[in-house]
Amino acid sequence: MVTKFEPSSSTTETHSQNNESYQDSANNFPQLDIEALSSENSREENLDVAQVLSRPESPPKPASKVSKKTSLLQGFYDLPIGSKQQIIAVVSFVSVLALVITEGLIIHNHYQQVDMIAFLGEDFLRQLLMWGLVLGIHIGLAILVGNTIVKPVRQLEKIAKQFSQGDHLARAKVSSTDEVGQLAIAFNTLAENTLNSERALEDEASNLKQARRKAEELVAEQTKQNQAIQMELLQLLEDVEGASSGDLTVRADITEGQIGIVADFFNSIIESMRDIVTQVKQSTSQVNLSLGENEESMAELTKQSLRQAKKIQRMLDFVEQMAQSIQDVAKNASQAAEVARSASATATEGGEAMDRTVQSIVDLRETIGETAKKVKRLGESSQQISKVISLINQIALQTNLLAINASIEAARAGEEGRGFAVVAEEVGQLAAQSAAATKEIEQIVENIQLETSQVVEAMELGTTQVVEGTHLVEEAKQSLGRIVEVSRQIDQLVESISSETVSQTQTSEMVTNLMKDIAKVSEGNSDSSRQVSNSIQETVNLAKQLQASVETFKVADQS
Repeated sequence: MVTKFEPSSSTTETHSQNNESYQDSANNFPQLDIEALSSENSREENLDVAQVLSRPESPPKPASKVSKKTSLLQGFYDLPIGSKQQIIAVVSFVSVLALVITEGLIIHNHYQQVDMIAFLGEDFLRQLLMWGLVLGIHIGLAILVGNTIVKPVRQLEKIAKQFSQGDHLARAKVSSTDEVGQLAIAFNTLAENTLNSERALEDEASNLKQARRKAEELVAEQTKQNQAIQMELLQLLEDVEGASSGDLTVRADITEGQIGIVADFFNSIIESMRDIVTQVKQSTSQVNLSLGENEESMAELTKQSLRQAKKIQRMLDFVEQMAQSIQDVAKNASQAAEVARSASATATEGGEAMDRTVQSIVDLRETIGETAKKVKRLGESSQQISKVISLINQIALQTNLLAINASIEAARAGEEGRGFAVVAEEVGQLAAQSAAATKEIEQIVENIQLETSQVVEAMELGTTQVVEGTHLVEEAKQSLGRIVEVSRQIDQLVESISSETVSQTQTSEMVTNLMKDIAKVSEGNSDSSRQVSNSIQETVNLAKQLQASVETFKVADQS
């Protein structure tokens, strides 16, 4: 007999309470909306990709700025992968444990029930429901693991491929702070650094292009400046080319820079040399003029000396005739009166001739004195010329030193200073030519001074001889006076002619000797005059040579 088990009211009530608690626990368990989660993740992924493609280059957001959600799902996303695995394992274990406990409670509560068939049917449904719940939990966990681990990794792989294909604006979505999120942040940082490096390289290339362009501009500017300097040097050489042939009227155009300084200094040197050469020309002209006047004076003096010599010769002839007359008086007393008258007339003429001779000698002495003064002035002028030549020599020396210094500076400048070295060499040659010309002029002036000193000495000697000749002429004049007086007394002393013949003869001899001496002095004066004239002529020739040397320099424009 089968005893039908009737469940008591308490048992039924307990069973119903357990079912309600089971349903409540199942309802209270967190439900996961898998489809909503997948669609939400898909929308967020598409939105992040669109933002990355459309936004400008911006640095990736740091982990601290990741949007924080208060939901349990976002908190689960932010956990590390190891923690997620532990949580899933714990949830699985708890779900299985809950299932076992629930089944045990159900079996225990319904063990005493009579209606086993109904119990077994309800238990089967409950078990099916619990296993379905566990299966749903595991499926949700699998989907959750796929969304939190696999999908971000695939997304990161896709972004990495886009970046490797040239899309340097591609960025990985940072949806968590786990290892995958950290990997996405590291990838974004790497991509941003790569983009910044490319930009830096582009900027560096742009800077290099600008630097190259500036360098090319500097090279072009330097080449232009070098060409301008070469043109200035060529123009300077063209301007100063005439100076090498003695043209001191040339002037170099003054420009800015070192070439302008050289041109200005060259113009100063040319102006100084032009002034000096002008002074030398004026001095030589004055010397030539003075020498010309002295030459005329000496020519006149020579002529007067010759005329004086002729007159003295005639006087000597007269004295000889007088002596002969005195001798004739001794021989022929009858002719004494006639001879006396003739002697008186001759003595008178001799006195007049003596007066003229004395006047001529005085004039000669004055002329010689004036000539000596002019010759001394000529010596002073030659000394001034020596000073001018010394100044020219100093300028030539300074110019040569300047050329040497310029050559040294050009040598230091190297290739760029080659044109400047040519200018310095030309200036040095000009200085050498100036120095050589000054030496020639100095030699000529020394010759002039030497000849001038000789002329002065000759003039002084001539002056002394003229003074002596004057004294002799005065004595001859006195002798002629005595002769005139004797001639007057001849008529009275005719009777005593014989006794006085001896003394008259002696007197005649003395007069003859004196006249011979005067003739010699006159000849000496003539020779001195010729020597002075020759010296002056040589001085004139030297002055002409000096003037010819100076004339090689052009100091004024010739129209």
